[in-house]
Amino acid sequence: MKIEFTFVFRRLALVFTAVLAFAANAEAGSTWYAYYTRLAAYPTGQGTVYASENYNDVNASDLANYSAEQDLKFTATTGMFYGFAQPAAGYKLAGFSQATADENGEFVFSDSIISTSLPATLTASSSYTDNPTDDESVTSDSATVSTLMPLDPETQFYALFTKVTVEYAAGQSSLGKLSISKVCNDTGDEITVKATPANDQCKFDRWTIDGKTVSTDASYSMTVQDTATIVAHFTSEYAKTYDLGTGKWFFVHSDSMDYSIPDNVSSYTFNANRTHISAKGSYSTPFRAGYNLPASQAHICYGAGEVTLVASKADYVYPDESSLNRWSGDNGVMVDTLDVQHHYYMFDGPAKKLDLVDAGSVIPAQQVFVGIPDSLFTNAGLSAPQTIYTDSASAANAATGISSVKKAVLPGLGQIYTLDGRRVNAMRHDGVYVVDGRKVIYRKK
Repeated sequence: MKIEFTFVFRRLALVFTAVLAFAANAEAGSTWYAYYTRLAAYPTGQGTVYASENYNDVNASDLANYSAEQDLKFTATTGMFYGFAQPAAGYKLAGFSQATADENGEFVFSDSIISTSLPATLTASSSYTDNPTDDESVTSDSATVSTLMPLDPETQFYALFTKVTVEYAAGQSSLGKLSISKVCNDTGDEITVKATPANDQCKFDRWTIDGKTVSTDASYSMTVQDTATIVAHFTSEYAKTYDLGTGKWFFVHSDSMDYSIPDNVSSYTFNANRTHISAKGSYSTPFRAGYNLPASQAHICYGAGEVTLVASKADYVYPDESSLNRWSGDNGVMVDTLDVQHHYYMFDGPAKKLDLVDAGSVIPAQQVFVGIPDSLFTNAGLSAPQTIYTDSASAANAATGISSVKKAVLPGLGQIYTLDGRRVNAMRHDGVYVVDGRKVIYRKK
């Protein structure tokens, strides 16, 4: 496992939100269904809920839309919708559950958590459609289906509110199983949490509350006094745990192993098209299960707090042909031995910039570096700059006034103007230009 941690610094505001959008307009020939479902808070009085087809339909501060119970009727080609939950003061969301139906078709409450996300992606069930053949070649439409809406809800979900929840340490959900004796607990309840390792290579380590160890036994009991999260920590032969403190950049690479990355880590891949460089982020929010970094690729990551990386043998290796990220290997690499059609840069996380590696230099071992095609610069009429800033704020803080051609800001190399305000496609003559709002001096090689 080749992992090198670098660039300890203050926490950066690298927050990405993965937004799941539901497309209500389906292609002609799709089968439409009528859905009628219900979402309720449990226990009553410990929180409120909101149900919507639209992920962005409500935000956490818009409490007027929340209530103890909500019915949702909609027509769509799939039954996916979003459940939002708002705990009352002094309570927490344990997760969402789905009721089961008995032999009479009556809903029976279940506290078995199916999702801990807030909001959660839930799926309603329905058999009402104007295309009973389920043949997608048969025309079906929303308007006709809406007249077939069920008279009563066909599915029932609960947002479960509680005082004490049990969770895995970040990235460790694959290392064991957790249980709590009473999911919806309250002050004065006696509860027991249990941890079971996933296999012989995994071992339970400890329980913590607010970062402090409260037990090293796999079973732990306590009396509920206030809101708390009991965190289970495991160890494993194929997992490594790191404390990233308030924030660190680090690199991940393997030729044959995939890595499971928790949701408190973001990974970045530099890509380029004809005119600019972009940093493509991989992220998991709102999925608490995390995501995978595939084998054979070099990854730049940033995380905070405790992080566990779990390795697994890659079934398939899919190189990302669009990635500019490169790996320097166990022994480093002499830049003069690399493809001469690229210029090579080292990533400086704290400064949010890429620094050109000069000819004759050696890139250190176990580092991610970035190979940028020469065509990116020549198409914009630029020489390869000594420094490339990954955001405009970093560039503004680094220099003021006229900057030399050895400093440039990406993305947006196509935004080039002369000093008299004329837009040009490239800097073809020696002189001063405005590139992305900054003055640069251009001289031909």
